[in-house]
Amino acid sequence: MKRVAQQAIEAGLRSAIDLAWQAADLRKLAREIEASKTQNAEVTGA
Repeated sequence: MKRVAQQAIEAGLRSAIDLAWQAADLRKLAREIEASKTQNAEVTGA
């Protein structure tokens, strides 16, 4: 029973770490997209 619980906790922690990395990647991508919009607006005058 203890081993099963430990495995479930470990799997949950792995999922949480994966989600944290994905969130960081999404934030970076959003910043890059926002920066490209700003650059495009400056070039096109939009």
